[in-house]
Amino acid sequence: MSELSVRGLTATLGGFTLGPVDLTVPAGTALAVLGPSGAGKTTLLRAIAGFVPARAGQLTVGGAAVDGRPPEERRMGYVPQGLALFPHRSVAGNVAYPLEIRGAPDAAARTRTLLADWGLSELARAAALSVSGGEQQRTAMARALAADPRVLLWDEPLAAVDAVARRALVGSIRRVLHREGVSLLLVTHDAETAFAVADRFLVLEAGRAAAPVSPASIVDRPPSRFAAEFVGYDTVFSVGDLAGHPEGSLASWLLARCGPGGIGIPAEAARPAEGGGWSGRIASGRERPGGREVVVDVDGLELRLFERRPPGAWEGPRGTGVRFALDEGALRPIGAGEGPA
Repeated sequence: MSELSVRGLTATLGGFTLGPVDLTVPAGTALAVLGPSGAGKTTLLRAIAGFVPARAGQLTVGGAAVDGRPPEERRMGYVPQGLALFPHRSVAGNVAYPLEIRGAPDAAARTRTLLADWGLSELARAAALSVSGGEQQRTAMARALAADPRVLLWDEPLAAVDAVARRALVGSIRRVLHREGVSLLLVTHDAETAFAVADRFLVLEAGRAAAPVSPASIVDRPPSRFAAEFVGYDTVFSVGDLAGHPEGSLASWLLARCGPGGIGIPAEAARPAEGGGWSGRIASGRERPGGREVVVDVDGLELRLFERRPPGAWEGPRGTGVRFALDEGALRPIGAGEGPA
């Protein structure tokens, strides 16, 4: 088994302090680390890999302690954002490198298997930097697995990959994880990648982590404003955005339904209302597949709303008055987004 367990990990890099962070990634599963720029996501990966010294904490892989060991003894495959492929080697040469330096007796056969796993067989002889961004990502992943790691640490795995290639890569990632029994810890800014690959999410902000949650939990109970925006809530208000408005206003109605970090409102939570509901004026509008999206100004609050086809109630130039109702059951209170894991 290759379960990764991290307990009380803290690290300092320059003036930045990470942690304490607790997380567990069972063998064959993936945990996505989410957070805004500067939150410490890459620092977390590098601290687990051993490239950034930890000030405190315990790290185990398959129950064996690895904290204090040098990176090469941790059995972790680290794929940085820049990939760090060897430009003088072919695709196959990059994949084979970890096998060659270990003197693996089955290096050639293992290289062929990894190339096939990642759809690289036909590119084996191509120069590593001559192939597309997605093919370079696959080369880096295959090379990381060639080192026979128990844990994979992957920083922005599909950042330079188009949507079609991303979907193909996601299938390969899931298949190989289960077959190899490897734990995957990945950093991503892309919600589609996170939901397609990860079994759980850890939200990191300013070096501090909330407890890891399931995909369903992060959607239903976002732990922070960042998390709510990441998973796709079209309008997010903090408590401060809504405070101080008169009783009976939309702001006061939303404030009563807030969590400590605010409230998330999906655009589909709104519907046109002929009588009752709330009134506002169109600030902007655009067509979207299946309907029309409008930004409505309600006493200084801007809400992004979506009307399914056939549209009509929310059409008109800037300043056009509209009425709408909100489905209270679709609103999501947001957590405070602070505190150690």
